[in-house]
Amino acid sequence: MNAVRILLAIGLAVIGIIAFSAIFTVNEREQALVLQFGKVQRLITTPGLHFKVPLVQNVTYYDKRVLEYDAPAVEIPTQDQKQVVVDSFTRYRIVDPLKFLQTAVSELGMESRLSSIITNSLQAVFGKVSMAVVLTPQRAQLMDTIYKRVKIEGVPFGIDVID
Repeated sequence: MNAVRILLAIGLAVIGIIAFSAIFTVNEREQALVLQFGKVQRLITTPGLHFKVPLVQNVTYYDKRVLEYDAPAVEIPTQDQKQVVVDSFTRYRIVDPLKFLQTAVSELGMESRLSSIITNSLQAVFGKVSMAVVLTPQRAQLMDTIYKRVKIEGVPFGIDVID
């Protein structure tokens, strides 16, 4: 009789654990992708309590908030071959978690991609102007050009570059 109770208790515990693993929450600062064997089943952007198939599906969370990446300072040659040390940053938001998952996978992966995008944009823009232009109020136009290039290059990664 005691063995039956023990088995019943173990069975209820296992059922409870499986049932509990089917429930997950998404808070208002997050969006989530439900994956089944690595394939996206659905995107969840609404906060609250949600359900998934236990042991088969898993959930990957992505931030909805504005994320910041502070790129390391780099030396960029100008058109007249003067070296300029440029310190830059990017603020972005994940707008398409599926593209983000497929291309960058994580925020750390995106930072690696952003580093290349920013450096290439800086080289392309500063490489076409002389040092004298960099030190004038025209620098604001150069920064705007760099921003537009990074914004366009960020679209395939599922991000919206804000600043």
